[in-house]
Amino acid sequence: MEPTVIGDAVNVTARLEGLTKDYGRDLLIGEAAADLVRDSFALQFVDRVILQGRTQALTIYCLLRAADVPFSGGNAYLDAYRSAQDAYRAADFAEASSEFRPCLQHWPEDKLASLYLGRCAYFLDHPPTKEWNAVHVASHK
Repeated sequence: MEPTVIGDAVNVTARLEGLTKDYGRDLLIGEAAADLVRDSFALQFVDRVILQGRTQALTIYCLLRAADVPFSGGNAYLDAYRSAQDAYRAADFAEASSEFRPCLQHWPEDKLASLYLGRCAYFLDHPPTKEWNAVHVASHK
């Protein structure tokens, strides 16, 4: 008998692993895993995404640090990031851009904030439809 891990959970995990480079994070987790570790780790919302081969959006997070470890200087980054995300989800891309820029002052190499700045620039030039739901459709596995 040869044990093999297969199924939906494995497919979702593989697709999340494939997105780590896009978002500049070492580890991405879905909602179910986030609910399990929320008390032990500080989490950062990353995106709502439809993974390739799926139809439902998945909210994804990254782990920032253990919950009991201080995050020196990180609170200003997280405050700016949360404000930027609020504006982005409300389709206020000019405001979101102005909120994502300070994120890069706190964390200059943050690929996640840079990614959202690029999306904001795109949506300022190509406004989304009224059905805007802030869900990104992943284009690769």
